[in-house]
Amino acid sequence: MKKFTLAVLSAALVLVSCSGNETETKTQEPSQPVVSGDSFEPTTNIRYYNLDSIMSQYNLCKDLNEVMMTKQNNIESEQRAKTAELQRMQQSIESKARNNGYLTEQSYNADMQNFQSKYDQAQRYIANLQQEAAIESDNQQKQFIDSVNNFLVIYNSTRHYDAILVKNVGDYFNPALDITEEIVAGLNARYSKPAAEEAPAAK
Repeated sequence: MKKFTLAVLSAALVLVSCSGNETETKTQEPSQPVVSGDSFEPTTNIRYYNLDSIMSQYNLCKDLNEVMMTKQNNIESEQRAKTAELQRMQQSIESKARNNGYLTEQSYNADMQNFQSKYDQAQRYIANLQQEAAIESDNQQKQFIDSVNNFLVIYNSTRHYDAILVKNVGDYFNPALDITEEIVAGLNARYSKPAAEEAPAAK
């Protein structure tokens, strides 16, 4: 099954430096203090987490993946069943034609039209199943993103970080700023596995 891949928002901090110019005028004006770049002390308090780790360890994701795997297996099973049915019909028509089983061209054409109709129905049926799976996959991605975002709001209400970022491939952050394990633990503590007949849900 193709992993659904999830898009989340990340923040970028842009620092703008300003410099002052001294201008001589005939009227003496008080000089303005200029703060050099060396004296700037950053106060931004950030943390980050690894999205791949969240997706592999969050129980909601595990359950959603299980649902999609079952759905994908069902689609493949239906495809095999429809293919086998059409193959049997085709072989029957070919065998009947070889053994002069068709007394008229009209009867042959009728069987061919029936075969084509069954083929078209099977195509539409499988396409509908695949479309339903795609829609469910999109809904699951939204459910996952909403669940993580809602948790981060609650989580940060007691930490008061200025930003919680997603670590992307190629990014470097001090490992001491990694809060992935805390987020996974918090997400799983809030998540209750639903009954078998229900769709997975997160608080």
